[in-house]
Amino acid sequence: MAIDFESTRLGSADDAIIVKKVLTIVKVGKPGKQEFFRVRSGEEFSYLTQCLKWEEDGHVYMLARPLWEDYAEHLQAVVLRLAVNRRGEPFFIPCPIPNPDGRHNTWHTSRMNAVLMAEKRWIRMSANMHQGGYDVFEAASSLSEPVWPEQSMGELLDVAFRDRQIEDSDHPVLKQLRGE
Repeated sequence: MAIDFESTRLGSADDAIIVKKVLTIVKVGKPGKQEFFRVRSGEEFSYLTQCLKWEEDGHVYMLARPLWEDYAEHLQAVVLRLAVNRRGEPFFIPCPIPNPDGRHNTWHTSRMNAVLMAEKRWIRMSANMHQGGYDVFEAASSLSEPVWPEQSMGELLDVAFRDRQIEDSDHPVLKQLRGE
């Protein structure tokens, strides 16, 4: 049986079904060593907090502030910087902040330097074990400006930490830290 083409005619463009991609994943972590990325400049696209990186699965967790004191030895103060890759996928790069005693970690410093460069141009970074930091590579050709997500910083953080929020000490990750 053939389609009745007259029945498939739209009365107007308003009748068309418009599809919009729903953002369901926002990664928290370093970009891949072959991944070019840009970082959104401006304080409103930076989020200073403390996170717990669970070594077992590599995930980054956000703890409710009342838990910070009890789990301080497992937390790291970071600035989460909003970035996008060439596919337009948003993600947060955690940039550890310098220690209060003034000591710095060359890996953290080189990551932050790469992030600052990525505010102005497409770059990728790759670990250099010999130097103890990241090598930075700039895109050789002129690439188009990034397409930033429409969502607010709060909405992006909600997606990024949707399943990785720890609100109380009964959370399985904290139980494992206590040996329970």
